[in-house]
Amino acid sequence: AEVVEDVRKLVKYQGIQEVTLLGQNVNSYGKENGESLAELIMELDKIEGLELIRYTTSHPYDVSDELIAVHGKAKKLSKHLHLPVQSGSASVLERMHREYTPEHYLGLLDKLRAAQPEIVLSTDIIAGFVNETEEEHQETMELLSKAQFDFIYSYVYSPRAKTRAAKMEDNLPDDIKGARLREIQAH
Repeated sequence: AEVVEDVRKLVKYQGIQEVTLLGQNVNSYGKENGESLAELIMELDKIEGLELIRYTTSHPYDVSDELIAVHGKAKKLSKHLHLPVQSGSASVLERMHREYTPEHYLGLLDKLRAAQPEIVLSTDIIAGFVNETEEEHQETMELLSKAQFDFIYSYVYSPRAKTRAAKMEDNLPDDIKGARLREIQAH
């Protein structure tokens, strides 16, 4: 109710026409008190004068069927969704401590496209995660072929302080990481 009222006031008094719901994992919004991002979007969709609703950053683990359905129902919801996958390799995703598999992720894309055939899908890919094998890299290339993203953001893995990955010994040379990034970007 508080978010809806804030947006209603912004539209009415400041002429705001677009709102972006932002969170580290925005899909988990409302879980603690029995609410959901899907419900929030549908309430915002009713606000007269509001033209566009976006949300970011999504996490594949928390994309519910209810949220997917909203992509086909809400008239003001952007037809673009950025859904970071990071890797197409189940073993790399496990090392990243992600709570989804490539198969689960591809299933989400199928459901999203069924709910909103005009949806534009983008993702993030990390090339050369700690000790990524050639086979794991090729699994990412296969996912890219299957997913048919409209665009991707891709990066070479680099350690971030205080993460589990930064504590792992990485035996993958930078030239291999760079070559894999170029292959991803050429896909």
